[in-house]
Amino acid sequence: MNDVVSINGELFPLIEAKIPLLDRGLLYGDGIFEGVRFYDKKPLLHIPHFERFCKSAEYIRLSPPSLESYNHEIKKTIEASGYADGYLRIILTRGVGKMGITPTGYGKPNFYVIVTNIALYDKSLYENGIELVVSKSRRIHKDSFSGQVKSLAYLPNIICLWEALESGATEALMLDCDGYVSEASVANIFALMGNTLLTPSLEANCLEGVTRNQIIKLSSKLGFNVEEKLFKLDELLEADEVFLTGTGAGVVPVASINGTKFKIDRSKKIREVYESSIKDNCQAL
Repeated sequence: MNDVVSINGELFPLIEAKIPLLDRGLLYGDGIFEGVRFYDKKPLLHIPHFERFCKSAEYIRLSPPSLESYNHEIKKTIEASGYADGYLRIILTRGVGKMGITPTGYGKPNFYVIVTNIALYDKSLYENGIELVVSKSRRIHKDSFSGQVKSLAYLPNIICLWEALESGATEALMLDCDGYVSEASVANIFALMGNTLLTPSLEANCLEGVTRNQIIKLSSKLGFNVEEKLFKLDELLEADEVFLTGTGAGVVPVASINGTKFKIDRSKKIREVYESSIKDNCQAL
């Protein structure tokens, strides 16, 4: 098994792959991406990821590849890697051009498909829960940039995560510009309050996560009523349990936020139900 990448249809070992220094994705974060898990060579929740990829591309005025081309490159790269289970990072940039931020006058976009493995959190954290701190940085306002776009420009999220790591926590929680709970640096957030499963409204400019939406779909099976709304940190800290969701992370219980502790029993059960649904939501290409 090997980490590999397809660069505009040409395969390379990931460690040997090179991109041009004038690629707009590298210079300005001018591009978008999707992270996708695959099992038995079949991408998980494939169509929702593709649809979000297309919406992100269209938002930044790029033409996404066709579904046929998208599928072909993913299948070819997975096969070349030899992995049965793994992680896809699918990237589209504006391409190569002259220095300067002007986004016009470029030729064909660059399309990359990386196949590798990813483990965002240690296995012990899925059993014991992770510690969060509230970041001093705020989620960018929705009128400035849509949180629904999977942009390559992740520096604000990285700075938030640095705050958490420097304080001894595992993950950072971001509030929006009005002080409403938005999301973690690389994950959506849910709170269990009795029989209610609470998650921030998209009005808080959090990402409409594919895993987030899957948990919402599973809510009736889990016996919960879902409520998507704007809420402040004080309300979150009154929850019985809190957990994070994301493609890379799956479902991760939260043990504490700024020192306020939570139970993790039902969160672990939710993770079990989500993981049991994975096989049925993987699509052969």
